[in-house]
Amino acid sequence: MSNFDRNSNITNQTDKMCKEDWDKLELHLNLVDSFRYNNSTRRLYSYSSATNAKSRIDRIYITQSMTGQILNMQFENLMSVITK
Repeated sequence: MSNFDRNSNITNQTDKMCKEDWDKLELHLNLVDSFRYNNSTRRLYSYSSATNAKSRIDRIYITQSMTGQILNMQFENLMSVITK
């Protein structure tokens, strides 16, 4: 997970417990986050808490060999539509 996927560098206990295992899995399976691959520093969030903590919790992972097949990437925040 990139630091660009949150509006804070604060991690919780679950993040800390899972990060090492998740990093190993990504490496072993040669996976990449398709959004982050095309938007290395863009900040968009799909979750916002009552304390205004934000993160991008929906991710689509693909193998590194598939990255050249990405034709289009669109991110829509439907929460703003639902709450209007």
